[in-house]
Amino acid sequence: MNLLYWLLSPNRVLRFSQFWLNFCIAIFVLLIFVNLYMYLAFDLLDYKQGPYAQIMFIHVPAAWLSLMLYIMLSFTSLMFIVIRHPLLSQLSNALCLCSLACVIITLVTGSLWGKPTWGTWWVWDARLTSVLILFIILVGIYALKKSFSDSLQGSIAASILTLLGLINIPIIRFSVDWWNTLHQPSSITIFGSHIHYSILLLLLSSFLDLFFFFSIIVLIHLRAVVLESKLTRSPIFKHEK
Repeated sequence: MNLLYWLLSPNRVLRFSQFWLNFCIAIFVLLIFVNLYMYLAFDLLDYKQGPYAQIMFIHVPAAWLSLMLYIMLSFTSLMFIVIRHPLLSQLSNALCLCSLACVIITLVTGSLWGKPTWGTWWVWDARLTSVLILFIILVGIYALKKSFSDSLQGSIAASILTLLGLINIPIIRFSVDWWNTLHQPSSITIFGSHIHYSILLLLLSSFLDLFFFFSIIVLIHLRAVVLESKLTRSPIFKHEK
């Protein structure tokens, strides 16, 4: 416990977050140019879906990242329940909102793709419905935390709801395998890929770019919280009362 509090001290968080912030910004900008090059170099116009297929280069990475961020949120929530450090609560806030943003991007881009491809904006498909449930869970987590006058109790309640919501993650992941749904089965698994290497490379590069973008947001949020607490001498780095 003492080691974690030592790692989460204000000055140390500021020092290390500055390095990782600069690193994430550099990689983010580099990947933008890499993605543009691959997009222009590869012939990615689908002969059936036409330009609508390009939506997948936003939809799929956002879907992957929404699940990844939720798992990170769950780990942070568990750590907060154990050690009750307020910075972990602030980190959970940032991860929750970033995961929520990715879920919204996933649902919106999925609808934009579904209308010309499936002929409808929305169907109560197992994959779509489980992602919508994730959206509701994330909104509930943030609302629950803000509904308590005692910030510590609100963070604990939100952390417990986050851990309960983990049950939805494998449902989202395996919904297309467990049920016969309109949504197509996974094209990428741990055993290989059924799509062309050029599409796979751009999907992975887009995912990394999105990951570093939201990493920048999280790091900026943490730095803002630390700097605000130092300027106002707020007791945010003590146990909340």
